Amino acid sequence: MKNSYILGAACTVLFALGNSAAYAAPTYSVLVESDPGGLGNLNYGEFASLTDVKNWNVSSSHFIGQNLFGSGVSVGGYTFDGSKYHVLVESDPGGLGNLNLGTFDTLADLKNWNVSSSHFIGQNLFGSGVSVGGFAYDGSKYHVLVESDPGGLGNLNLGIFDTLTDVKNWNVSSSHFIGQNLFGSGVSLRGFEFDGSKYHVLVESDPGGLGNLNLGTFDTLADLKNWNVSSSHFIGQNLFGSGVSLGGFTVVSSVSVPEPATVWLFSTALIGLIGFSKRRKVA
Repeated sequence: MKNSYILGAACTVLFALGNSAAYAAPTYSVLVESDPGGLGNLNYGEFASLTDVKNWNVSSSHFIGQNLFGSGVSVGGYTFDGSKYHVLVESDPGGLGNLNLGTFDTLADLKNWNVSSSHFIGQNLFGSGVSVGGFAYDGSKYHVLVESDPGGLGNLNLGIFDTLTDVKNWNVSSSHFIGQNLFGSGVSLRGFEFDGSKYHVLVESDPGGLGNLNLGTFDTLADLKNWNVSSSHFIGQNLFGSGVSLGGFTVVSSVSVPEPATVWLFSTALIGLIGFSKRRKVA
């Protein structure tokens, strides 16, 4: 009888672990800005899954505020590093303006624009005609996609930073030229994130206009560097309305999946417990 209880407990726990692994999924979010570089509104949108992003099924949305930055300033990138939320804000995007980092302790703080800390990174970091197109943390390092001639035929580059302090001091550990004229005229990169499995970018034609939004997926960082798109998806046209554009794309919750070794060790311990119980009974 006692053995059946132990075996039942073992099955229950393993079933629960299996279910948690099967149903765990990241949640995605975007920052949407009206009148980018102007005095418009900033909104937050959340999606329950990547499929929902592809179908633009917004599970929840929140108006953050109006004229948060001042004229000529725009969101350049947005990421969650498992602890806090970070937003790159760029004045005079594509020009010679300043780049700043704002940090938020919680998602609620981001929605209410309660900045826990801010840091001035630098001025004219890229040169004229160059702008931040995405900001992502992949569990190890921070990555920034930088685009020359956004919406034009310019270059796309990737900068990698070992720590957040390196981002603040713009200490690039490595950089990579991805390519030129990857999107075509009038198209720009508007979001970049890593969801624990793959890298995704959002590409917007006619940013701030009535253009198309597309999602590109890359299996590995090496694929991103070589622009080897594993899959692409057309999300929609005129999703925001005139004068509105994406400002960032990130995962706001981490996937929690038990490691196979953990499950194996746990199951081994339970089986050992059953064997120990049998030996005691025989004795």
